[in-house]
Amino acid sequence: MPLKDGDIVLVNYTIKYIEDGKEVVYETTVEDVAKEHGLYREGASYRPVPIIIGRSKLIDALEKVIRELDVGEKRVVEAEPSEAYGEYRRDLVKRIPLKVLREHLGRTPVVGEEVELPKLGRGRVIRVLHRYADVDFNHPLAGKRLKIEIEVVRKITEPAEKIKFIAARWLSVDEEAVEASIDGEGNAVVRIPLRAAKLDNFPIRLTRLIEEVLDAVPEAKRLDVALSVDLEALRAEVGAAEGEQAAGGEEAVEEAAGEAKESPGGEGAQESQS
Repeated sequence: MPLKDGDIVLVNYTIKYIEDGKEVVYETTVEDVAKEHGLYREGASYRPVPIIIGRSKLIDALEKVIRELDVGEKRVVEAEPSEAYGEYRRDLVKRIPLKVLREHLGRTPVVGEEVELPKLGRGRVIRVLHRYADVDFNHPLAGKRLKIEIEVVRKITEPAEKIKFIAARWLSVDEEAVEASIDGEGNAVVRIPLRAAKLDNFPIRLTRLIEEVLDAVPEAKRLDVALSVDLEALRAEVGAAEGEQAAGGEEAVEEAAGEAKESPGGEGAQESQS
């Protein structure tokens, strides 16, 4: 049965772009493909990602096709820039004062680094000059023809699981880090890890999460959002930090004592003056 608006599905995908007549893999959710094409990163998550039909932001070419698919189906979609991330625009390359970037990053930016600036969004540093840096705010795939392989792996039907995946998507955490439940009266609870509350624009992300649950989970009448804290992990983290701080303090004392002995104003100098 084809998918419809509001359905939540897990999909695997591989995005390729065409350059000089060759296909180059840009991104994938499939571990074997990542390893085959030299994209594999240790610790990265390779698994199907959740998509809400009609609500998740998809490029036009995928938006047209995905409703035709069913669970277990695969499709290869080719897209010109006009159906994907648009043509490359020179006017989206901005010259930003280094002072602004240093205030934002806490240091001088480097070529190839991604930065996110208010009102401008996310861009990539392409050149660093004496007083300015050129930042490209085009999408990395702007101006490129794409070839996308997509597979619908599973459809999520349980209300609590829907809430779990929605929360994980908006808060940029793995689904395993989120707990969700809903009772027979529609009272839903979602527990999110403490680190999610430290994200940029957390209130906005939380609002989007609630709006999506409102649309995609009609069974939910009330939603309570709670922070979940792993106290054992937190204790271990605090203990390690205190240990490093104590070790640093001891080294500083030893270093200061050594300098005092070697300096003209140290213990030897005091003895000679007495």
